[in-house]
Amino acid sequence: MPKDHSIIYEDFDENNLEEDKPSKIKKRIIIFLSVFMIILMVSLSLPLSRLGSRAVSEKIESNYKIELKGGYEIYFEEETYKVIRQRFGLGTDEFKICLKGRVQEKTYFIFDYYFPEVAHSSFTNVVSKICDKDTLLSLHSHPSMFCIFSKADIASYEKLDNPDAFIGLICDVDRFNFYGFDR
Repeated sequence: MPKDHSIIYEDFDENNLEEDKPSKIKKRIIIFLSVFMIILMVSLSLPLSRLGSRAVSEKIESNYKIELKGGYEIYFEEETYKVIRQRFGLGTDEFKICLKGRVQEKTYFIFDYYFPEVAHSSFTNVVSKICDKDTLLSLHSHPSMFCIFSKADIASYEKLDNPDAFIGLICDVDRFNFYGFDR
């Protein structure tokens, strides 16, 4: 009797051990799915809109200059840029500022500004009066740091009364995007 039980015990033990071990294929599938899930979770948590915004926006240089495509340039007077930067730094709601100056070929010199009357402002939009016809740059902020123009932003460009004027976004204290300067 002990001999029969030990044989049954050995057979039983060996079969259970084989069934409990995951196969190499199962291990690989589990590892693959785990890595895939980690990559998926990380990619969904990345601020991809901010990465895209950085790709389309321009950084202001230390001499308050922004180089644009096509050889266009914008130079901000230091005090004017400080006002824009300070207002952006409040970061609560969108704001709009009308920037004035002069144009010499493809170079814009910005040295004056005013804040137009605002009807409504929130973290995601600003509704204000249109900048006057002496304005070169109608600039508003995106405190969300999303530096891509909305359809409403583009529609506001069509309302500008100056053929040299264009619109801009400030989406970080030192990052801008512009539309309509190269028409």
